[in-house]
Formats: sequence, C-alpha cells, structure tokens
Amino acid sequence: MNSDFVRLLLRSICGFVLVTTAVAEDKVVAIVNGVELRESMTGIKGLSDAYTPEKRAEMIDQMIEGTIVNEIFHQAAVKAGFDQDEAYLARVNRATASQALSKEMDLARMYELSVEELKAAGDPDAVTAAEIDAELEANPEKYNRLEKFAARYTARQARARKNLRQAYPGWLKTIAADAEVQVDGEIIAADILTATIDHYNGEARPTPGQLDPMWKKLLAIAGLSLPVAAAPDVAADAEAPDELELFKQALADVRLTIGKYEARLGDLPQIIGMLNQPQIRPGSQLYTLLRTRIVYNRATVEGFDETPEAKERQARFEPPIGWDRAILTRMFFKRETAKVDDEPLDPAEIEAYRKQNARRFGIMREQPNGEEMVQRRIEDELRSRRRHSYRNELMDELRAAATIERIGND
Repeated sequence: MNSDFVRLLLRSICGFVLVTTAVAEDKVVAIVNGVELRESMTGIKGLSDAYTPEKRAEMIDQMIEGTIVNEIFHQAAVKAGFDQDEAYLARVNRATASQALSKEMDLARMYELSVEELKAAGDPDAVTAAEIDAELEANPEKYNRLEKFAARYTARQARARKNLRQAYPGWLKTIAADAEVQVDGEIIAADILTATIDHYNGEARPTPGQLDPMWKKLLAIAGLSLPVAAAPDVAADAEAPDELELFKQALADVRLTIGKYEARLGDLPQIIGMLNQPQIRPGSQLYTLLRTRIVYNRATVEGFDETPEAKERQARFEPPIGWDRAILTRMFFKRETAKVDDEPLDPAEIEAYRKQNARRFGIMREQPNGEEMVQRRIEDELRSRRRHSYRNELMDELRAAATIERIGND
C-alpha cells in the first residue's frame, strides 16, 4: 500500500487511539475472600526489564499489594450494592459504547485505506504537472519562500490531499445510499444523508451554529429546538427551568439506529460532548458517528473484518482487564469519603495549618484575593488529608475482616 496515501487519508479523515491488552500465561498471584487475582490485573507484565532484580521484586510486591487493596474495596462496593447503582451502570454503558465505537472507527479507517478509488484519488504520483502549477499559482504565499524542487514537492502533496478530500464525499454517498438510518423508528431519507455529507465536506467550512440537514431532521423528529445560549452578562433566573438541561435530557432519550446498531444518544460519550454545547458545533459529532457506522457496516458486509490484518488490529481494542471494577471501586471510595467531607473543619486546625505553612502561602497571600485563595487551599488540603486518613482506616477495617492468600510471591 502506498505509504504517502496512508498518511494522506489519516490526515484527511482523523486520527485514532489504540488500547492494547497483552494476552499470555496469566498466573494467580493472590486470593482474596476466595476470589483469584491474576497477573493481568496487576500490570506486572508491563514492567520494564531495566530494573535491577531487587527493585523489580519490590515493585512487583507493591503492584500485587495494590491489586489486593483494590479487590477488597471492590468486594465492599459490591456488598453495599454499588454494582446495581444507576450511575455506575450508566458509566459502564457509556464506557462500553465508547470502546465499541473506537473499534469500529479503526476498522472503518482500515477499510477506507483499502478502497482502490480512494487510494487512486490520494496518490501523489497521480498528480499532474498542470495540477501542481495550478496549486502554486493559487497559493503563492505558501510556496514563494521554498526552493523550486521543494515548492513543487509540497504542492504535489497538497494537491493529492485536496483530490482525496474531493473524492471522499462522493464515495461516501455511494455507500450511504445502501445504509438504513432511523431516528426513533423513522427512516431518514437518502437525500438528507447526502446533503449532510455535502455540509461537512464542501469547500467552505460550516459556520458556528449552522445546522446540518441530519441534525435538523433529528430535532424535528424529537420535537425539539436548540436552546438559546444565555448572554454572558445576563444573570440566570434561579427559579426558571434550565433550558439547556431540559434539552439534554430530552435528546438523550432519542434512539438512533444505523444498520444493525441501535443506541440512545445519551449512552454515546461522543454525543454527550455535543449535548453540553449544542449551539457551538451542532451535529458534528453525530455526523462522525454516522460516517463511521456507515463505513463500518460496509466493511463487515464485504467481510473485511474477517481478514487476518483486521482481526489482528481489532484484537488490540479489547478493553483492559478489570476496567469496570476500577470504575466501581472509585465510585465507592468517592461516596464513602464524602462522609468526612461533610464534616466541618475545626477552625483551630485551620489556623494551626496556616501557621505551619506560612512561608509556602506567603506568595499566594500577596495576590488579589490572596487571603481567600489561601483559605480555600488550606481547606482543600486538610480535607484531602482527612480523606486519606479515612481511606486508611477503612482499609485496615476491611482487611482485618478479609481472608488473603499470596501465591508464590513470598
């Protein structure tokens, strides 16, 4: 595959992130209340070989100990019913959807890189001398400072990127014609998808707040209109309902179906960012989702996901072991420590801390509103210490009641 084309397509469409997981022999390192903890849960296999044997053994011991602590907290969270908490389940659903979409985005890009039509369009070697001359004449400010050879080479690359950008929407429209998209059960007409592709791939960039056809249609089906952004110098009415919050709640329940995939908009992390500022770039994340799933569907229909290269690449997107447990543990600890955060701080403790750290707070105190800043910093640091102490006390209590066995790490 032409390496220049690979770079062109990745730059023209967007970047990607890989989440890797090592799979090998997975030994049991400890047992906590009958639950086996394995090496894959500790991070041991990612430890550098550069450490001395003594330092490596010390770090392995610390990593296993940290995993035991997390398991004890996790079991306490489950016992308290946190694993059935709506907030936890919602976070897991969003994380799962995000991982799945990342996997789909990567496969979609791999498939695009294999499409002969796009490879040919973005091939710098296919750029003609006339196209290079036209690029140089149209953008003299870009190339005048370069030597002739460098200028023509740079212009060739720029023209290849432009050719790819011009070819991409036509190709995407072709495969979008075969895709079925629904919003709350209503099928979206092909001309709306075509117009939306043109909206985001035209020569002119959409202006802030400009609605694309798909976004307009989705709002119409949901019976919604964009909330008006409040003027920065206008105080909010405390008794009036929050228009943006009501809009977000209503839109989150809209169901979007693309091919065989169906989801609530509120369960898609990529859409949540759009909901927080719907007036800024309305619909852009929705278009990215549409484009990804339309291309992904075409790739799977053609069996591209079954190729050895695609299977190897997709295996890298398996989520890290225990990611959902980590979310649960963090939520449990955050709610537990809220108990100590609610307790008022002792004024005498605040004053003593202020005196102990007078030198450190001196520069801060000289700034505008310095005394208020120092007071907030002291309260934050004292509460942090209190949370840390409470965590240790809770850990000691839970550990004393737990049955722990270390395996082969003495």
